[in-house]
Amino acid sequence: SPTGSGSSPLAMAGYDGGLSAAPSFLDERAENPVYMRPMMSMQSLTAFALPVISPPVFLAPMAAPMGIDIATEVQRMIETESFKPFSLSEVAARLSSASQRVLNESMMSLEQVLRLHPDLVSVWEQDELGLMVSVPQSPWLGANAKPPEEHGVPKGKPQKANREQVLNGILRGKALDIIEDLTVVPDLQESLRDIASILLASPDRTMLVSSLGNRISNKTRNFLRSAKLRTAQLLRCFADDFVLEEKGAGTTVTYAKATPEQFYVTQQQHQRIDFARHSRLLKLAADVTMDFRQAKDFSATDLINAVCTSGTNGLMIVDCRTEAEQSISALPGAIQLYNVTAEYLKEARLVVAYCCIGCRSAEWCQELSGSVIAEKLHYLRGGIAAWLHEGGQLIQPSTGLPCRLVHCWSWELSAFFPTRGCTLHCPETSLEPENSPERSLLRASHVRSQRLRKVAWEVRLRYCPSVLCLDAEDIIRSIRQEKEAGRSAGYIFVDVRTPEEVEVSTISSPGCPTIFKDAFLKMVSSASAESLNGHTFILFCTVGGRSGRICQELLTEPEKFGATNVAASIQLKSLLGGIAGWAHAKGGLVDSMGQPTLRISPWCQAFTDLFPVSGMELVLDELQVVPQDARDLIDCKSNAEQASASAPGQILRTCQALDPQVLADTLHRAAQSCQQYDD
Repeated sequence: SPTGSGSSPLAMAGYDGGLSAAPSFLDERAENPVYMRPMMSMQSLTAFALPVISPPVFLAPMAAPMGIDIATEVQRMIETESFKPFSLSEVAARLSSASQRVLNESMMSLEQVLRLHPDLVSVWEQDELGLMVSVPQSPWLGANAKPPEEHGVPKGKPQKANREQVLNGILRGKALDIIEDLTVVPDLQESLRDIASILLASPDRTMLVSSLGNRISNKTRNFLRSAKLRTAQLLRCFADDFVLEEKGAGTTVTYAKATPEQFYVTQQQHQRIDFARHSRLLKLAADVTMDFRQAKDFSATDLINAVCTSGTNGLMIVDCRTEAEQSISALPGAIQLYNVTAEYLKEARLVVAYCCIGCRSAEWCQELSGSVIAEKLHYLRGGIAAWLHEGGQLIQPSTGLPCRLVHCWSWELSAFFPTRGCTLHCPETSLEPENSPERSLLRASHVRSQRLRKVAWEVRLRYCPSVLCLDAEDIIRSIRQEKEAGRSAGYIFVDVRTPEEVEVSTISSPGCPTIFKDAFLKMVSSASAESLNGHTFILFCTVGGRSGRICQELLTEPEKFGATNVAASIQLKSLLGGIAGWAHAKGGLVDSMGQPTLRISPWCQAFTDLFPVSGMELVLDELQVVPQDARDLIDCKSNAEQASASAPGQILRTCQALDPQVLADTLHRAAQSCQQYDD
């Protein structure tokens, strides 16, 4: 309405750029709008409340809905391409024919139309590329580090918000780019389990993708819609579980597993997990063969190359496993140990023995290390598990056909096999005593206990030298003696680990409660010195680093925790070797429900080789990024494994350089100064 009594179409469309509605005398031209010619005087224009704008900025009264449709089309174009900015020329080339026709008829440029709708589309200039177009305040994916002012500040937090936005349909088309981050989203895991359940109920676990889309649940359909993903797009990201094949005019999907998985990971994540497992396997293989140093090892890669190059000509592969293991699967061309004769060994050019992880085959090679065939005798490092990690094929001995099933000898070893390419068969009953894995696993656990002790002392001398660290075996012995005498040991265990570690398990000892870090710090800040008398607080973490630091700070900087009132009298100790040392001493563990458990968290990958293998299940996020506060302790571990760099080694060398009388006098004075302390 020229008089301002109503809203103009442009204003209704959200445009407030200064032009009011077209005057009524232009109604007959509305069907074919053109540039306004100077057909009226400036006074007439003023009467109709039009602003004074000099040409050529003076725009035609283009129909507002048309302008919004074009801006909306451009916005959706950018959104479906993961919010990547487009050049204006590229947008113009990709516009629909209807939008092109509207621009031609209105005699307006695309830039002019888009600038009418800054809340939908941002137009800005970039060096060399010219005018660029983006969706305002969307995640910034441009070439420059920071978005231009016209684009605005992206909303939300970088990574966490992105996951939530995908599910809300904001990051349309972005889900495939961050699919690895989205594996932790419950909706995605539930959708994959839903699809797996449908396929398991189908013949041969196979179905057309188009038919599958009609049978998925509403929750799965809503997730795919909100993430802007097609069913096939999602399943291709998890190709190890869902196999897609083009057949005729359609695409089929086959579920590769026998049951739905609790947690699905992408192919790239599978590769990272298997690489970490392979590294842990080789470390375990070194531990279990520590006593067989005269036996020579042979890598799985070299064995595969030897088989591919010359076949089994002159090569003898000896299977040192039990008959139960051999009946499941074996390496191609392998001979059972009980069928091997001296003549066979003499005729062979190269002999490679294998078992599950290498301990039994190494022991056999050690027994023959003094024989005439010792030079050509080797054991497969990492055993059949390493063979699978390197992509080796298995066969079923009774049929000679390829096989995926493999016997893993003991349930403790299942975490060392690859996640792909094989299916594990874990024994339900123990094997014969002479072939029991317990002896070999105990050997590895003993090696790891010695390694832990070196690391624990390295950590103690570097981070908490003034804190008394108690050995787990001494604590357990003291608790048992006090209990037999009818007294309480007075120990209170304090778990300073993360909630994720505590959720798996924590220390349990009869008559000695276990509390957690927050409750302990609150206690020392509010309790009186008298109330803590008779109690000894034993702080523990994974290997002693975090607990030692807290003890050190409480002793040297009590005001930091508000514990100045109790600092002089509180009895603080750190558990040497942490919960790993407690596990080696066969101390009790309970889960979050208070039930006894064999599960334990090693905190991060670097500390897995410090925990016992026998009778223990390590629970670890295999895709975990190394925690920041673990990096210094990992460096400590590396130093401890090098005698020249370790702190105990340096102290020992210093003592050896001293005159014996000087050293004796120093130790005598130290002993005298310690006599006043009970411990």
